[in-house]
Amino acid sequence: MSSGGAVGAFEHDGVEYERVRVTASLSLRPASEDDIVEPMDRAVAGKLFTINKRSPDLINVDLLLDTEGVNGNWDYMTRSAILADHGTAKWKPMDMDHGVEEAESYVTGKASANHNTIFGVMTGASLCNSEGELLTAEQVSDLPSEEDMYRPDAEKVAVKAHASLWRFMFPRTAEDLTKSIASGSMKVSMERWISDLDYLTWNGNDWDVTDKATAKQNGIHERWENHIETNGYPTIRRTHRFLYGGVASTTNPANALSRYLPTGLDFAAASRWPGANPGLLNAYTAIQAEHAELHRAFATLRDDAERDHLIARHRDLHEVAAQLEEKLNASKRK
Repeated sequence: MSSGGAVGAFEHDGVEYERVRVTASLSLRPASEDDIVEPMDRAVAGKLFTINKRSPDLINVDLLLDTEGVNGNWDYMTRSAILADHGTAKWKPMDMDHGVEEAESYVTGKASANHNTIFGVMTGASLCNSEGELLTAEQVSDLPSEEDMYRPDAEKVAVKAHASLWRFMFPRTAEDLTKSIASGSMKVSMERWISDLDYLTWNGNDWDVTDKATAKQNGIHERWENHIETNGYPTIRRTHRFLYGGVASTTNPANALSRYLPTGLDFAAASRWPGANPGLLNAYTAIQAEHAELHRAFATLRDDAERDHLIARHRDLHEVAAQLEEKLNASKRK
């Protein structure tokens, strides 16, 4: 398994960024037995990808990209970092198992000489809970500010990303990927560039904090990288600021919550209710069309002031859709 260590670095405006991929899934021992959380039921109901009639070359998916807390690589994403930097996921690539290493330049070498497996792009990112439900600005402002490495999954702040696979360009990859997504076997794993980090080690009573430079000098970084415990506890790397670099599809994510999410309304009226009331079907079809427009608007949102309005309208549509579904079912029984 990969240790999740840095596989590259760059510097911008005097700040060094370390590139990190997080595919490993080693067990993390909680601070106490009281911190053990029952594993979430990850059987996902609903449609996990959609194809828009106007852009059939794209397969649209929603992802639970990331959450606060400690993952299987002993990496700790703070709540403050998630709140500050989740928006950097926009326009970042989708790839397979973090295979984005470049052997030669596209310009000076042959394209076949590289190892890039990029097949899509994330088009937007929003704050949500661990179920993928979007958070409004008011809900975010009401969040407790204290950090908690072992916050229960239900209370974690997460990042929901909208993404598109380039179906016509990579048809075999898209077909195999959608099959694995539908079966529930394919998950996601975020990639990030860390600009501000430190390390936490347990001294028997509390967590000691060690800065990056010192940790690399005194061996704490190596303990984290090789998953060597300190006084019986994980050696943890804590991220304070970062940039998302992309997202991989993988069967072995370090964060067990990272996964594909249901996309939009999870039923197609015309196929589910044959012969039902035409007026209701027409109304439902109109709702589906507006819902698709809402998702596109949210994915390309540039004005944060519109965010709450779109979220509220999205919830309203789902409520109306549920009412129509009930009426359509009743119409079908008649």
